[in-house]
Amino acid sequence: MCQAYAESHGITFNCNKAVSMTFKAKSAKSILTPLLTLGGQYVKSVDQYKYLGIVLDTELSDDKDIQRQLRYQYCAANKMRASFSRCSNAVKTYFFIPFVRPCTHHNYGVISGSHACRDCVWHIIGCRALYNLPWRASVSSHQVQYNIPTFEALLRKYT
Repeated sequence: MCQAYAESHGITFNCNKAVSMTFKAKSAKSILTPLLTLGGQYVKSVDQYKYLGIVLDTELSDDKDIQRQLRYQYCAANKMRASFSRCSNAVKTYFFIPFVRPCTHHNYGVISGSHACRDCVWHIIGCRALYNLPWRASVSSHQVQYNIPTFEALLRKYT
């Protein structure tokens, strides 16, 4: 159908860029993916694909995309630490507060316990890194001292 539409409207498909993905039901152990062709060329079948900035996979799970966002948050926290290492704690707090929004909640609505735990750990590690706190130092007392919202407070706010 796609090939007929393309021919009637003067469209050509680039099979080197096109991919296909079969979404699987959770109850299905394995499913055979049919071989698709466009214009006599086979279309590559993939298990995951990044579309509009979101990683889709065949199991309809958002775990890979959440992991990607958490990696981005760790990278951004390291960049903030490098950029603001010589600034006062007041300046660090000014830039850190808008930055610490729970990353998984923003895109996915209600998040599961394991994702919230990973997000909370990122929040604590990011705070420790930016303020050069020792590994065993209490992050919550530092947050109270500099009026930085805790992860739980942010989660309530964005819910």
